[in-house]
Formats: sequence, structure tokens, C-alpha cells
Amino acid sequence: MYVFCATCTYSPATTADQCNIGRVTIDILTGDVLLGIFDFYMATAYPLKPDDRWQTLVHVCRKWRNVIFESPRRLNLQLVCSHRTPVREMLDIWPLLPIMVHSMGHIDHSTDSKSGLDNIVAALEHNDRICQITLNLYNPQSESILEATQEPFPALEALTLFGARAETAPVIPDSFLGGSAPHLQILLLEHIQFSGLSKFLISATHLDDLHLGSIPHSGYISPEAMATCLSV
Repeated sequence: MYVFCATCTYSPATTADQCNIGRVTIDILTGDVLLGIFDFYMATAYPLKPDDRWQTLVHVCRKWRNVIFESPRRLNLQLVCSHRTPVREMLDIWPLLPIMVHSMGHIDHSTDSKSGLDNIVAALEHNDRICQITLNLYNPQSESILEATQEPFPALEALTLFGARAETAPVIPDSFLGGSAPHLQILLLEHIQFSGLSKFLISATHLDDLHLGSIPHSGYISPEAMATCLSV
């Protein structure tokens, strides 16, 4: 790989000389410079979009790998788990990084529905490492997913759940996430019935982005009740 110097000016030279002017190998860049480049590269991703591009970078060479793994927080390194991800194998390979569970596919329509569900449940078992969850609960197998989310998720910062439609909205139990989410910053629920939402929101003291759409009548929360729980 090469880096071309943008400050070089043109001067008459042979074709061979021109090809070598201002060209140096990337090996001369220090770890700090590489980290700045990697940081810019990772920052171009949409904040809530699954992003595992860093995995390509760590395979370039040992130096890049060391630079990246020495600054996981700055580069916001995360492991993206979906119903198509062989979760247990993947988690055995990589360091103990935060986990993003992101699966918008219809698991029950896939040819390997059981393995897809197993992958999601396997990821949710690492509740102390999960920082983001984005799931659809359209399918009958969503009960297994909800059963795997009854423990506290202390590192969770963003939660997005979708149901199919109001009349068949998934029912979220009061024990969901252990009943609290102290570090939750973003919450989006669409076609979801969550009768314990008011109590749940009181625990989310870091919440700054809330979206509630197509709430079923059975899960209705009055504006007064919502204002009270959010005022905390």
C-alpha cells in the first residue's frame, strides 16, 4: 500500500521519476496516525447501523491489528450478531468486545429457522456485554427471544423492537431486562404492548431519545402518566 503526498509540485522529469515522486510506503506511519485514520473511517458509519468493517482492517497486518485492539473504545468496536451469524463460534474468536444484536429478518420463514433463533438466543446470553438490540418480534418464536431477555442488561444503550401490527402486538413482560435499563439512551417500540413501560422508563435515567409508534389500545399510556415517568 502507498500514500501519495499532496504537496508535491510538478517538475519536468522522466516517466519513471514522476511515478516515484512523493510516494512512500504506509509502514512509515506511526500508530497514532493510523489510529486517527481508522477513527475517521469508523466514524463515517451511521451510529445505529451494524458496523463490523474493523474486522477487515485487523486482517491487513499485525501492526494494524495491534493498533485497533489497543483502542477499542475510541474506535467503538462492536461484534454484530444476527440470526445468520454463527454466534458461539464468532464470540470464541474475537476479544471480549461489546455486542450488538441486530436481526430484522423473519426467522420463522428461513430454511434454518431453529439455528437462526439459536444464534439470537446465544447472543442474548451475554447480557453483560450487549450494548444495542434491534429485533423484530413478528414471528411465533419471539417468545423464546423474550425469555432470554429477563435478566438485567447493564450495558444496554439502544433498544429497538418491532411487532407486526397492533392487533397481534407482542406482549413484553414486566420482568423484561430485569425491569430496568439504567444506561439506556435510545428506545424505539413499534407495534409493541408493554404494560410496564411507565415503571421501566423511570429506571432509564439516561434516556434522551424515545419513539413509541402504533401502541395497541391495551398498552395505552395517558399523557399525564407519560409526563410523570419522564419527569424523573
